[in-house]
Amino acid sequence: MSLRSGKFPTDWKFARIVPIPKSGDPTNPANYRPISILPILSKLLEKHVHQLLLHHLVSNNQLSPCQWGFTEKKSTTTALLSFIHDCHLALESGNDVCTVFYDLSKAFDSVPHIPLLNNLSSLEVNPFVLKWIADYLANRSQAVVLGGCQSQTLPVVSGVPQGSVLGPLLFLVYINGACNIVRHSKVTMYADDIAMSRIICNPTDYSYLQEDIKSFCLWITNNYLKLNFNKCCYKVITRKRNPILPAKDLYIGNAQTLVQNHHYKYLGINLSPDLSWTHHILFLCKKARKLVGMLHRNFSTFASSTVMIRLYKSLIRPHLEYACIVWDPHLKRDILKIERVQKFALRVCSKKWRANYDRLLNNFRISTLYGRRKILKLCTLFCIFNGAMSLPSPPISIKSTPYSCRHCNNLQLLVPHSRSTAFLHSFFVETIESWNNLPFDVSTISSLSSFKFQLKQVYLN
Repeated sequence: MSLRSGKFPTDWKFARIVPIPKSGDPTNPANYRPISILPILSKLLEKHVHQLLLHHLVSNNQLSPCQWGFTEKKSTTTALLSFIHDCHLALESGNDVCTVFYDLSKAFDSVPHIPLLNNLSSLEVNPFVLKWIADYLANRSQAVVLGGCQSQTLPVVSGVPQGSVLGPLLFLVYINGACNIVRHSKVTMYADDIAMSRIICNPTDYSYLQEDIKSFCLWITNNYLKLNFNKCCYKVITRKRNPILPAKDLYIGNAQTLVQNHHYKYLGINLSPDLSWTHHILFLCKKARKLVGMLHRNFSTFASSTVMIRLYKSLIRPHLEYACIVWDPHLKRDILKIERVQKFALRVCSKKWRANYDRLLNNFRISTLYGRRKILKLCTLFCIFNGAMSLPSPPISIKSTPYSCRHCNNLQLLVPHSRSTAFLHSFFVETIESWNNLPFDVSTISSLSSFKFQLKQVYLN
């Protein structure tokens, strides 16, 4: 019953499932994500319980440090930043990195309720909150709604609701112990996106990695989760002509061979074997051009240039800037490829196909993507330095200067030593160099908004 009728609904635990397509064959129901449409009032109560539970977990350091999903001061960008930096450090030392990527099948829907409540109890969650969560998960039902038709209502015997406020945090609690059983490798998790990395100095390291794979798969099985073996793979990151490869195949689960994937998309970023970003930029530009074409076909005949540029900023430019602090290119050809996409988009928005790019930037009061990336990288470093973003042991330390100068930046940071061009242009090395060259009055700002405003005066004027 709708709230508009003036009566409160009695089916608070009834969820209408809307299937959202993922990748793969659209005719296969397994390639759809079930999103629960829940009452707004229940979500408000969920948010309050979520805040209480998250505060308890964070204040008592009970969430695994390898988990980057759905927590404060962490995101996919910080997860990628930490992962890529560790890979760069290994390559700088002359080693390789082997990473195993896991794919969990229906992870959120497979969480059993009783073990989840046991995990919450072991984390010393308030008994009243624990009882509330137990009641929240019990006696739920759901039905699929598609095309105006509704399926039969069935009870929910496991899983946490996707589309809820509390569901993602409950999943983090359930999978929290997965990192503890890995002894020889480093695990990076963003909810159910899991990567297990091991620095390869000699072929023996693959044996340690195989041991961790076996232990992790056993934990997954014992905790009633399931791996999608067809989507699990491994990747060797190296700059050697003859990299160190495993003497025999890596196995997962019941002796199923892991496939080596040379180009893998992890958390939205296409990883190449040598950590170059040309392949990712080609994919990104192709995708953005398709979106610009869609914008032109659907809106150009009746929308004004003002509306078109707003659509570009909200729907297309975020694709061109997602995690750009990680893959910011240094090669001129890659920089120009990305700028050409914005040039094409601005011409579509202005409906002037031969307009000059600089004039378009001035008319729309928009800056180059190159300049925006530089500002975003410095703002990210500012947040990491001031604790607004969380990274384990970031390579940031203040360099003591024997003199003081009014016109230069006295807050100098130590620049990590780099031997390769790739590491020289990685986030921390390049951004710390830019930080050290900032004017004195900019480097001493304590507010992020003021810092960003001053950077715009430096880089965009």
